Amino acid sequence: MTTPVDPFAEMEARRAEQLAEYGTYAATEQIFVGGSLAYDVGHPVPASNVEADGSVVTLRHYCPPKLPGQPECTVPNNEVLARTGPGAAVKVDAPAEKSSKAKPAATKES
Repeated sequence: MTTPVDPFAEMEARRAEQLAEYGTYAATEQIFVGGSLAYDVGHPVPASNVEADGSVVTLRHYCPPKLPGQPECTVPNNEVLARTGPGAAVKVDAPAEKSSKAKPAATKES
């Protein structure tokens, strides 16, 4: 017999995980991955990409699945290959608030 799952409880748990992941650090400078802007100043940076010194991991090694006849991966999977300088991300005072309210539209004054 299967255990009933409360989809709303799962959704709220996932939302809390995302809030912790994306509401902890913010970029202090523009951070590029390759040639593309990944995080702009003030934008959230995933906590799993921030090192203790505030540097942001921009490239990790990926080992493909082991396949017959293929050479074995010699670099440890998920090893950091590139990062920004220290201080590229800082801890924010409080996690970002979830906002379901739309911003009021600008009004034209006469």
